[in-house]
Amino acid sequence: MDLTKVPDQPLILAKPGSKMKYKGVKLCKGRYQARIGIDGGYKHIGSWDTEEEAASYFAKAEYAKRKQVQRRMDGTETVFGGELPSIRQGETIQHETTDPL
Repeated sequence: MDLTKVPDQPLILAKPGSKMKYKGVKLCKGRYQARIGIDGGYKHIGSWDTEEEAASYFAKAEYAKRKQVQRRMDGTETVFGGELPSIRQGETIQHETTDPL
């Protein structure tokens, strides 16, 4: 899935009492990781220096996932000017990141 084609989305706040400010983000070894639930499991999106960066990519992935479900239900074939990216368990998610190579 290529998240670079997904428009920016509002950040999603975590539930009250959560350790993190934003949904889909956790702190691991000094970096903020984003992951999304797919098909009963989790897919790692990437890790960043700030919680806001990780939350931004989680929000994009969540948007794409919801649009994918909507497409299946109503037969819509395209969103945001192009083919809808799909998200599947085990698939690589492409995005701009500060992860070391």
